[in-house]
Amino acid sequence: MAAVRIAGESFGYGCYPAPDRLVFPWQDHRVTAYVLGGYGVLADTPATLVLEGELRRDLDLAQANELAVTLNTWNQERLGPVLSFRLTDEGRISVRARSSVQIRVGLSEEQLADAVNQAMETTRLAVMTLVDDFPQLGYPEELVPEYHSGDGIAAADEDTSDPRFRADQAALKTPLPGAIPDAGTGSSPRPAVDAEPGAEEADTGRLAEFRDLFEYLDQPDDDTGTPPLFPHPGGEQPTVSPRHREPEPENSDDNTGEFPYPVTLDRVRAALTDLGVSRTRGDDEVIVAWVNDVLFGFFLDNGPSYLVKGHWDPNLDPDRDFMRVFLLCNDWNEGSVNTKAFCHADADGLQVRVEFTAPVGEGLNDAQLGHNTAVAINQVLHALDSISADATGESVVHWPPRDDN
Repeated sequence: MAAVRIAGESFGYGCYPAPDRLVFPWQDHRVTAYVLGGYGVLADTPATLVLEGELRRDLDLAQANELAVTLNTWNQERLGPVLSFRLTDEGRISVRARSSVQIRVGLSEEQLADAVNQAMETTRLAVMTLVDDFPQLGYPEELVPEYHSGDGIAAADEDTSDPRFRADQAALKTPLPGAIPDAGTGSSPRPAVDAEPGAEEADTGRLAEFRDLFEYLDQPDDDTGTPPLFPHPGGEQPTVSPRHREPEPENSDDNTGEFPYPVTLDRVRAALTDLGVSRTRGDDEVIVAWVNDVLFGFFLDNGPSYLVKGHWDPNLDPDRDFMRVFLLCNDWNEGSVNTKAFCHADADGLQVRVEFTAPVGEGLNDAQLGHNTAVAINQVLHALDSISADATGESVVHWPPRDDN
């Protein structure tokens, strides 16, 4: 966590450190940074740096319906952080705001600093929005004004009599959800958060695993039936073709794909091809593909961020079904660190969307882009599989048959 602490302090974010986490205290919330996930099966969480915000005050259970609308609106309109709530042991509502970034194939110092700063600032904005809508969530400044510095960020040497200080110290000892050992550090242009052992050598095989999990679908030309499947020829596990690269920038003659460079839709399309998703459609703003009977969109959005979105259109009743489906999405958001699910109403009814977002302000190298794309597809599919099965009793995801031989 040393690299994360350095990245935070470079922007003035003071923290309380522990061997497996950092706690960044703010006026109305705290942000806990830790590393989660690792190896395991594809459905498991891949190695991820999580920055999880938690508001200091909670709400009465009677405000759940109103809060649900606020959280769903934020998750639908904002790239991040992911907002969710959970019930406390006292039967009240605790609100959380989660950001994350993939670290399995490493991050440069610049990428790490960009991710940490973006997470801190978007979480601050989310908390401000929540406190505006629910003033009870705000921590009255006049109670202990010396706890925070003038810019609103708590220093790490505050009055130990402050209840927020005691709560932040307790947060250093609360069990983390399946954290893995501290990630290593390095210096630019080498990763500031090192790749997992063997990740570089295993990258080709990892992508092949993801490709073997998926079946790819053409978008139907009409509404007469299900699109045909396009499994890999012969049913053999595919190998990854050499990575396509764009022409290198004139000022980056040494860029061979090992170092981060700007993410474009052409690069995303090449990463999809490496995963076996070669039948895509789109334009200068979006790439569209069908994966396992689920419609995906791949975008580059403001931030800049790389956004992968999965669609499920059950055409439910917005008035009757919203709270039920929102709670399913909220349950997923509480348990997931890489995706967010939310309700979306259109002319046909209530739909569900699931998004994966990665910060790309400092670019991605080829391995990072391939890994983020594979994780995005896998995690979005698992989210829609879970939510659709719980909502209707049947999964919207068409999984390929298991080969036990």
